[in-house]
Amino acid sequence: MEAVSGPTADHTVVLHVMPGEVLDERWRLEDRVGQGAMGSVFRGRDLRSNAVVAVKVLAPEHCRKPKVLARFEREAELMVQLRHPNIVQLLGHGRLRALPYIVMEYLDGMTLSEVLEAKGGKLPVAETVALIKPIASGLAFLHRNGLVHRDIKPQNIFLTSKGRVTILDLGVVRDQHNPGLTKPGAMVGTRSEERRVGKECRSRWPP
Repeated sequence: MEAVSGPTADHTVVLHVMPGEVLDERWRLEDRVGQGAMGSVFRGRDLRSNAVVAVKVLAPEHCRKPKVLARFEREAELMVQLRHPNIVQLLGHGRLRALPYIVMEYLDGMTLSEVLEAKGGKLPVAETVALIKPIASGLAFLHRNGLVHRDIKPQNIFLTSKGRVTILDLGVVRDQHNPGLTKPGAMVGTRSEERRVGKECRSRWPP
Protein backbone atom coordinates (compact mmCIF):
# COMPACT_ATOMS: atom_id res chain seq x y z
CA MET A 1 0.00 0.00 0.00
CA GLU A 2 1.27 3.48 -0.77
CA ALA A 3 0.11 6.83 0.52
CA VAL A 4 0.62 10.32 -0.78
CA SER A 5 0.85 13.23 1.62
CA GLY A 6 1.67 16.90 1.28
CA PRO A 7 -0.26 19.79 -0.33
CA THR A 8 1.15 19.29 -3.84
CA ALA A 9 2.77 16.63 -5.95
CA ASP A 10 6.07 18.43 -5.37
CA HIS A 11 5.87 17.51 -1.69
CA THR A 12 4.91 13.88 -2.03
CA VAL A 13 5.86 11.31 0.56
CA VAL A 14 5.31 7.67 -0.26
CA LEU A 15 4.33 5.44 2.63
CA HIS A 16 4.42 1.66 2.40
CA VAL A 17 2.39 -0.64 4.61
CA MET A 18 3.90 -4.10 4.52
CA PRO A 19 3.54 -7.37 6.44
CA GLY A 20 6.04 -7.44 9.27
CA GLU A 21 5.42 -3.88 10.44
CA VAL A 22 4.56 -3.38 14.11
CA LEU A 23 1.99 -0.71 14.98
CA ASP A 24 2.37 1.12 18.29
CA GLU A 25 4.81 -1.56 19.48
CA ARG A 26 1.91 -3.97 19.82
CA TRP A 27 0.18 -5.03 16.61
CA ARG A 28 2.30 -6.91 14.06
CA LEU A 29 0.98 -7.16 10.49
CA GLU A 30 1.34 -10.68 9.09
CA ASP A 31 -0.66 -11.06 5.86
CA ARG A 32 -2.85 -8.86 3.69
CA VAL A 33 -6.17 -10.72 3.52
CA GLY A 34 -8.50 -8.18 1.99
CA GLN A 35 -8.55 -5.12 -0.24
CA GLY A 36 -11.59 -2.91 -0.68
CA ALA A 37 -12.72 0.57 -1.60
CA MET A 38 -11.90 1.97 1.84
CA GLY A 39 -8.60 0.23 2.47
CA SER A 40 -6.73 -2.97 3.23
CA VAL A 41 -7.31 -5.59 5.90
CA PHE A 42 -4.36 -7.47 7.35
CA ARG A 43 -4.27 -10.48 9.57
CA GLY A 44 -2.01 -9.55 12.46
CA ARG A 45 -0.95 -10.54 15.93
CA ASP A 46 -1.23 -8.89 19.33
CA LEU A 47 2.31 -9.09 20.68
CA ARG A 48 1.03 -8.82 24.26
CA SER A 49 -1.43 -11.71 24.17
CA ASN A 50 -0.25 -13.53 21.01
CA ALA A 51 -3.87 -13.42 19.79
CA VAL A 52 -4.65 -13.21 16.06
CA VAL A 53 -6.26 -9.88 15.13
CA ALA A 54 -7.55 -8.08 12.05
CA VAL A 55 -6.07 -4.67 11.18
CA LYS A 56 -7.93 -2.38 8.81
CA VAL A 57 -5.78 0.40 7.30
CA LEU A 58 -7.43 3.28 5.45
CA ALA A 59 -6.55 3.47 1.75
CA PRO A 60 -3.99 6.20 0.99
CA GLU A 61 -6.21 7.99 -1.53
CA HIS A 62 -8.68 8.78 1.25
CA CYS A 63 -6.12 10.44 3.51
CA ARG A 64 -6.71 13.87 1.96
CA LYS A 65 -10.48 13.62 2.38
CA PRO A 66 -11.43 15.12 5.74
CA LYS A 67 -14.92 13.57 5.81
CA VAL A 68 -13.63 10.10 4.99
CA LEU A 69 -10.89 10.40 7.60
CA ALA A 70 -13.42 11.61 10.15
CA ARG A 71 -15.80 8.76 9.37
CA PHE A 72 -13.06 6.15 9.63
CA GLU A 73 -11.86 7.48 12.97
CA ARG A 74 -15.45 7.90 14.13
CA GLU A 75 -15.93 4.18 13.46
CA ALA A 76 -13.07 3.54 15.87
CA GLU A 77 -14.50 5.83 18.54
CA LEU A 78 -17.93 4.22 18.26
CA MET A 79 -16.56 0.69 18.38
CA VAL A 80 -14.45 1.44 21.46
CA GLN A 81 -17.69 2.02 23.35
CA LEU A 82 -19.59 -1.00 22.04
CA ARG A 83 -19.45 -4.44 23.61
CA HIS A 84 -22.01 -6.93 22.35
CA PRO A 85 -21.62 -10.56 21.23
CA ASN A 86 -23.23 -9.80 17.86
CA ILE A 87 -21.12 -6.72 17.02
CA VAL A 88 -17.50 -6.94 15.92
CA GLN A 89 -15.20 -5.86 18.75
CA LEU A 90 -12.59 -3.13 18.41
CA LEU A 91 -9.29 -3.82 20.17
CA GLY A 92 -7.36 -0.67 19.35
CA HIS A 93 -6.82 2.15 16.86
CA GLY A 94 -4.24 4.72 15.88
CA ARG A 95 -2.19 5.95 12.94
CA LEU A 96 0.62 4.34 11.02
CA ARG A 97 2.46 7.46 9.91
CA ALA A 98 -0.32 9.28 7.98
CA LEU A 99 -2.61 6.26 7.72
CA PRO A 100 -5.35 5.68 10.30
CA TYR A 101 -5.95 2.06 11.30
CA ILE A 102 -8.26 0.07 13.53
CA VAL A 103 -7.58 -3.29 15.14
CA MET A 104 -10.44 -5.75 15.50
CA GLU A 105 -10.98 -9.26 16.67
CA TYR A 106 -10.24 -11.81 13.94
CA LEU A 107 -13.21 -14.01 13.10
CA ASP A 108 -12.98 -17.33 11.28
CA GLY A 109 -15.94 -18.02 9.04
CA MET A 110 -17.75 -16.48 6.08
CA THR A 111 -19.91 -13.48 5.37
CA LEU A 112 -23.60 -14.18 4.90
CA SER A 113 -23.07 -13.15 1.27
CA GLU A 114 -20.51 -15.92 0.82
CA VAL A 115 -22.78 -18.42 2.56
CA LEU A 116 -25.67 -17.50 0.27
CA GLU A 117 -23.42 -17.79 -2.78
CA ALA A 118 -22.33 -21.26 -1.68
CA LYS A 119 -25.93 -22.34 -1.10
CA GLY A 120 -27.41 -21.09 -4.34
CA GLY A 121 -28.80 -17.80 -3.08
CA LYS A 122 -31.14 -18.89 -0.31
CA LEU A 123 -31.22 -20.55 3.09
CA PRO A 124 -33.72 -22.98 4.64
CA VAL A 125 -36.38 -21.32 6.77
CA ALA A 126 -34.94 -22.69 10.02
CA GLU A 127 -31.48 -21.28 9.26
CA THR A 128 -32.97 -17.93 8.28
CA VAL A 129 -34.94 -17.69 11.51
CA ALA A 130 -31.82 -18.65 13.50
CA LEU A 131 -29.96 -15.71 11.93
CA ILE A 132 -32.66 -13.13 12.56
CA LYS A 133 -32.51 -13.24 16.37
CA PRO A 134 -28.78 -12.40 16.82
CA ILE A 135 -28.89 -9.77 14.08
CA ALA A 136 -31.93 -8.18 15.71
CA SER A 137 -30.21 -8.36 19.09
CA GLY A 138 -27.16 -6.51 17.78
CA LEU A 139 -29.27 -3.87 16.03
CA ALA A 140 -31.44 -3.40 19.12
CA PHE A 141 -28.28 -2.82 21.15
CA LEU A 142 -27.18 -0.14 18.68
CA HIS A 143 -30.60 1.48 18.79
CA ARG A 144 -30.60 1.53 22.60
CA ASN A 145 -27.32 3.42 22.35
CA GLY A 146 -28.79 5.95 19.91
CA LEU A 147 -27.13 4.43 16.82
CA VAL A 148 -28.48 3.24 13.46
CA HIS A 149 -26.34 0.98 11.24
CA ARG A 150 -27.82 1.98 7.84
CA ASP A 151 -26.05 -0.66 5.77
CA ILE A 152 -27.24 -4.05 6.94
CA LYS A 153 -26.73 -6.47 4.08
CA PRO A 154 -25.28 -9.98 3.63
CA GLN A 155 -21.74 -8.62 3.13
CA ASN A 156 -21.89 -6.99 6.57
CA ILE A 157 -23.11 -10.04 8.48
CA PHE A 158 -20.44 -12.55 9.44
CA LEU A 159 -21.01 -16.15 10.48
CA THR A 160 -18.13 -17.66 12.41
CA SER A 161 -17.12 -21.30 12.26
CA LYS A 162 -18.46 -21.61 15.84
CA GLY A 163 -21.89 -20.28 14.92
CA ARG A 164 -21.58 -16.71 16.15
CA VAL A 165 -23.41 -14.09 14.08
CA THR A 166 -21.59 -10.74 13.98
CA ILE A 167 -22.49 -7.35 12.51
CA LEU A 168 -19.60 -5.69 10.68
CA ASP A 169 -18.75 -2.28 9.19
CA LEU A 170 -19.72 0.21 11.85
CA GLY A 171 -18.24 3.02 9.75
CA VAL A 172 -21.70 3.69 8.34
CA VAL A 173 -23.40 3.87 11.74
CA ARG A 174 -25.36 7.07 12.33
CA ASP A 175 -25.42 8.59 15.78
CA GLN A 176 -28.97 9.89 16.25
CA HIS A 177 -27.76 12.32 18.91
CA ASN A 178 -24.90 13.61 16.78
CA PRO A 179 -25.72 13.18 13.06
CA GLY A 180 -22.36 14.66 12.20
CA LEU A 181 -20.91 13.66 8.87
CA THR A 182 -23.94 12.71 6.84
CA LYS A 183 -26.56 15.18 5.71
CA PRO A 184 -30.25 14.22 6.07
CA GLY A 185 -31.38 12.25 3.05
CA ALA A 186 -27.85 11.35 1.96
CA MET A 187 -27.33 7.80 0.71
CA VAL A 188 -24.77 5.75 2.58
CA GLY A 189 -23.52 2.33 1.64
CA THR A 190 -20.39 0.37 0.98
CA ARG A 191 -18.91 -1.13 -2.11
CA SER A 192 -18.22 -4.80 -1.46
CA GLU A 193 -15.12 -4.59 0.65
CA GLU A 194 -13.51 -7.37 -1.21
CA ARG A 195 -13.08 -10.52 0.73
CA ARG A 196 -11.43 -9.56 3.87
CA VAL A 197 -10.44 -11.75 6.65
CA GLY A 198 -12.74 -14.46 5.42
CA LYS A 199 -12.55 -15.60 1.86
CA GLU A 200 -8.93 -16.35 2.21
CA CYS A 201 -9.90 -18.90 4.86
CA ARG A 202 -13.08 -19.48 2.89
CA SER A 203 -13.88 -19.38 6.41
CA ARG A 204 -12.82 -16.17 7.70
CA TRP A 205 -13.59 -12.75 8.73
CA PRO A 206 -12.87 -10.40 10.39
CA PRO A 207 -14.89 -7.81 8.73
